[in-house]
Amino acid sequence: MTTSELSGLMGWWPLGDGDGKVSDRLGQSNGVVTGAERRTHLQGDRLGPSRSLFFPRGAYAAIPDAPNVGTGDFSICLWAKTSGYLRDTEVLLDKRMETSGPVRGWSLFLYNGQLGFQIADGNWLNFLLVTSGRQAPVDGNWHHLAITINRDQAAGGRWYIDGQAVGSPFSVTHHAGSLSNEFPLTLGRRSDADGGFFGGELSDVRLYERALTAEEIYQVYGSIAADEQASRVLVTPPPGVRTAARSIKTSEPLPLPDGVPLMATRLEPDGEALPEMTQPEPMSDEPLLLPEAVPRIETLPEPAVAALPEAMQPVQMDAEATLAFERVRQKILNSLSAERLELPHNELTHLPPEIGQLHNLQSLVLQQNKLTHLPPEIGQLHNLQSLALRSYQLTHLPPEIGQLHNLQSLALRSSKLTHLPPEIGQLHNLIRLVLQQNKLTHLPPEIGQLHNLQSLDLSHNKLTRLPPEIGQLHKLQSLDLWSNKLTHLPPEIGQLHNLQSLDLHENQLTHLPPEIGQLHNLPS
Repeated sequence: MTTSELSGLMGWWPLGDGDGKVSDRLGQSNGVVTGAERRTHLQGDRLGPSRSLFFPRGAYAAIPDAPNVGTGDFSICLWAKTSGYLRDTEVLLDKRMETSGPVRGWSLFLYNGQLGFQIADGNWLNFLLVTSGRQAPVDGNWHHLAITINRDQAAGGRWYIDGQAVGSPFSVTHHAGSLSNEFPLTLGRRSDADGGFFGGELSDVRLYERALTAEEIYQVYGSIAADEQASRVLVTPPPGVRTAARSIKTSEPLPLPDGVPLMATRLEPDGEALPEMTQPEPMSDEPLLLPEAVPRIETLPEPAVAALPEAMQPVQMDAEATLAFERVRQKILNSLSAERLELPHNELTHLPPEIGQLHNLQSLVLQQNKLTHLPPEIGQLHNLQSLALRSYQLTHLPPEIGQLHNLQSLALRSSKLTHLPPEIGQLHNLIRLVLQQNKLTHLPPEIGQLHNLQSLDLSHNKLTRLPPEIGQLHKLQSLDLWSNKLTHLPPEIGQLHNLQSLDLHENQLTHLPPEIGQLHNLPS
């Protein structure tokens, strides 16, 4: 799998495009350059990309329509090379509302030579990576910097330099509110204020809507050799990380920065592939065969088809969707004891019913597919704790969703949901519910039965009202209603005494109820 196929990629800006532009390789979020200069690097340039943007003091780049991460997990990756002089704070990437209202968003920066990160959901918190030994990332060389944020885990924040985890993990669980704001993703300075100018070079900025694994971070780090044809040396991968063989040609052995461990096998000048790595097996063109225990219905007589209930009517699939369906079915049957399953980037229009056989499954990720519905068998995943789904065609949830009694996190982004089933109220252990970018017009009264819910993201929907039962969510800390059609709020909103973050931007509100004054934990 190439890095462009890693699931959850929201934006990818290689930089160094020229013409004063910042182009998104996904073709969605482009930006402009102010004062920054395009640079190219010879293949002999040690350790780094082949092109970049150079930021003299005061230069920056802005991407106005860069995606927001909302209340979800995310990862940030980029290449950076600093100049010799460092001020107190130099901003690498910034997407924050800072002076125009309560601080909201995130920022990746350098502070006195150390890598720093700020998360802000109305209240802000800074984290600093204190390194020893080699002074990466401010030693004047290229370094790949990455940070992954899992907002549900106590040690969900992790730092990476040059493909390897560094420093101690950190927790952002006390900042579970939305990070969404209307300010651009800005490179080389602060988004919503003057200052924080960076002096140096940046390249290959990537934003993911999930927390990448250590193996995936190493894969992104190593991709420059293939994607940019830059000649460089890869450090030893983290424990347990396997990489495909890649023939790297050099005219002479390349020097490593101080402190970077050598691989067990050095690179030979003749360009031989590293012997300890194995080539991936080519995919077979042969059709996938079902196990004998799984029967296949070749045909049904027309009267029999007509007599089937609507939910059992055969689904029409083209050849590509059929192949995806069979491939996923086979993967499920080979993963019956799995605790985590990811099925990203495929042509699935519906899930095989065998999904219900994954009785040990705790995490299910179904990103960027064409699912129109979930099968009733989804309710058989009684150990499931996290379900993340992003399908642009999903229109409704089955009643069986209410049988997932251990579910703690449910994220259904970028779909076509117009309503939620009443059974949603049976998810009594749910802590986080993300319904960003759907077509919801109302919420069922059963939403008030989610007594453990702490974070609710309803941004970018079509809600015209909230039910009075919203006031029963006594543990709710973050409520994101950005970009809806609300004309008023119910008085019961004042019963959310633990609420710390409330986003009402871009609605049709003409007034707020007096009860809003009872929300004493909201920042003033």
